[in-house]
Amino acid sequence: RQIRDAFVPAPGNVFVNADYSQFELRLAAVMAGEKQMIEDFNADVDIHAKTAAEVYNVPINEVTPAQRRRAKVVNFGVLYGMSQYGLAAAANMSYGEAQHFIDEYYRIRPHIKEFMEQTIRQAYEDGFVQTLFGRRRPTPDVRSNNFAVRSAAERAAANMPIQGTEADLMKLAMLAVEKRLTIMTSPDLLPSETGKFEKNEFALPERQVSSGSKSGLVHKNTSLGYQILQIHDSIMVECPRQNAEVVSKMLVETMENIYPQLGIKLKVDVKIGNNWGEV
Repeated sequence: RQIRDAFVPAPGNVFVNADYSQFELRLAAVMAGEKQMIEDFNADVDIHAKTAAEVYNVPINEVTPAQRRRAKVVNFGVLYGMSQYGLAAAANMSYGEAQHFIDEYYRIRPHIKEFMEQTIRQAYEDGFVQTLFGRRRPTPDVRSNNFAVRSAAERAAANMPIQGTEADLMKLAMLAVEKRLTIMTSPDLLPSETGKFEKNEFALPERQVSSGSKSGLVHKNTSLGYQILQIHDSIMVECPRQNAEVVSKMLVETMENIYPQLGIKLKVDVKIGNNWGEV
């Protein structure tokens, strides 16, 4: 966190960071065909509290913070093939409790388990697994004679369609955001509602960089802001402070509607800050 605080925008600018909320879980629900999860996400139900309520057999409004934390660990952990030992260590519970939690999770989310098992079978039978968009990953190590290597390959294979689809969608989101930010015309002009080009009051100035640079100048912005970072399931934009709210709204609208065919509601959280650590 302290290292991130050292990264700051140019004077007068801010960072706007847009982060997909529970992206992998939403994709898992879609790809596994887990209809109840899809309905819960579309209704903005707290999925971790809902999981805890179902596992512990209590009303959702009676779920304790500790129970919700355990459910959160399981919700994400099963996508990576977490065992009872991993869950016990991560959620501070006994091995027996952890195994019971995992068993109950798969009881209430049977299609998730079926999807993971089917994906591993595909890895053996076809020698690859693939994303929702058809991008493939070879899986030769599932046939390794080494148990540790084989087990790791199975876990990677089971998760790849979900995590890989997330990566595919992030690339689509980056392209869409760039298209929204970039103005293909004179750096000083923007198209107005009348169709005419007017002076772009939001254009960022050229930015000075370290003296080690041969040119001394970098990215000449021609729109509201520009992408500077993509990490995991987030996109960060630098823009003039006065543009922050407009950019925030654009990021949410663009990223949440990046692929409507998914059939599940995507949610994007936005933060505005004066350094990387704040967002």
